[in-house]
Amino acid sequence: MKNLPVKELFIKDIGIDAVSLVEYPAIEEDFIYFNRELVEENFSDNIDEEKHIISGPILIPDKLIFRNIPDNHYVFFSKETVSEIAQKYLIEKKNDIVNIEHKDFVDGISLIESWVIDDPKMDKSVTLGFSNLTEGTWFGSYKVNNEEVWKSIKEKQLNGFSIQGMFLRSFYKVENKVESEDDKILNQIIELLKNN
Repeated sequence: MKNLPVKELFIKDIGIDAVSLVEYPAIEEDFIYFNRELVEENFSDNIDEEKHIISGPILIPDKLIFRNIPDNHYVFFSKETVSEIAQKYLIEKKNDIVNIEHKDFVDGISLIESWVIDDPKMDKSVTLGFSNLTEGTWFGSYKVNNEEVWKSIKEKQLNGFSIQGMFLRSFYKVENKVESEDDKILNQIIELLKNN
């Protein structure tokens, strides 16, 4: 996969539509789920029932994500764009718009915590077992009040988060390749939109 184009993704008036629960997250980080056994073993001796909470990174800045439509390339989001996406998601009250594998929308799943990591060494995510996340990562916890989805999570059929939306793409870097005319025009349009 060497020498593939790398494109930066931006938001403008368009952005994230939903967070999807997926088996194989593109950011290559799984969430964790809290059930009675995990909580009792690691956090507290006084929990009687399952919490039905999943926690993990939703989007990691500067993480290269492989895409193969319309052609093979990588995309990434900057720290600034990740922060914008996280804020816009909450401002637009999309915290309970969740689907499975980017297809079927489901009820009973709501974002209950959301933050962007400022200090990776001192962040709450570290106490949850995520010691390798970078500054600018969007992290969240969802309450799962959907028994069918919870069963899929426990059976490891759903392991992580993936965002879904429409984004502006910018040609960013190509090793040993020449930028196409289409990419040049697209970059000029993106620069105009960013400056307005």
